[in-house]
Parts: sequence; C-alpha cells; structure tokens
Amino acid sequence: MLKSPATSALIILALLSCMCSCKSIHKTDFEKEKEEILALDEKAREFHFTKNAKAMAESFSNEFISLNKGVISKPTYDDHFNRFDRYFKSVEFLKWDNVTPPVVRFSDDASVAYVAVDKLVILKLKDDSGKEVLDTTKFAWLSVFKKIKKKWVLDCIASTNK
Repeated sequence: MLKSPATSALIILALLSCMCSCKSIHKTDFEKEKEEILALDEKAREFHFTKNAKAMAESFSNEFISLNKGVISKPTYDDHFNRFDRYFKSVEFLKWDNVTPPVVRFSDDASVAYVAVDKLVILKLKDDSGKEVLDTTKFAWLSVFKKIKKKWVLDCIASTNK
C-alpha cells in the first residue's frame, strides 16, 4: 500500500528525530576535570605530610602500573600500603612541592588524563649512624589517571629523579 507524501515525510522526520535524540550531546567541562586532577595532587601532598599510607594506597587503581628505576611493576593495594607505611614512618617531610605547575592533558572523551609533574622533595631522615640528615631530591614524573565510576584514580606512574 502506498503512503501519501505527507505521511512519508512525517515518518522520515520521526526517524531522524529518534536518531538525533540517541546521540549524546554531553560536553565535557575540561576546566572542571583539570581542577579535580589538581586537587588530587594536593591530596597526595596532604597524605605525605599527614603520613596517611591508607589514603595514599587507596588512590591507585587495581590495575596500576609503575615504571621506576628501569623496572615495570604492578603493585597491589597491600604493596602500596606497606611501601608508603614504611616510607612515611622513616621520614619527616619538609617540602613536597611543585617546582612548576603540573601540565594536565585529557583524552578527547575525558576518560583518561595524564599529568606531567615537576616536584621538589625535602625530607629529614636518619642515616646509617642514626644521625638526622636532610635529603633533597628533584623528581619529574608522568601520572596517568583513569576515570572509573565518575572518580579519577591513579592508573600509572613513570618516574625519574635527579
């Protein structure tokens, strides 16, 4: 059975309307996402000064990958917690500060972010003789964050130090 041109036009318009409404018109607010990422850097600083190994370990994804000193590793939550717990108990942080502002970039869909960090760390620790000494290290690293369930988590770090 043939349909009238007006009916055909209405059907086509209805189909086009349905197809267009299925497209997501969500625009990512990259400035807001950048603020969230930079807030995570501030939280990490806070975790260092308050020696909060638990919160530090919880900031990593379950699939986290580390590239450090020529080694690729996939530490677990327990690995992170134990490492930070030992480290935090053995030092006192005097400085854990950005030398330059972190450089933040995002994937087009804002599901992945990478951050280039330039950090100066000064801490007190005891040398082999038990004497308190200052240790100053300049770090640069690249952090990769992944958005999981609307929350940014640290998924990878590639770190260097000078």
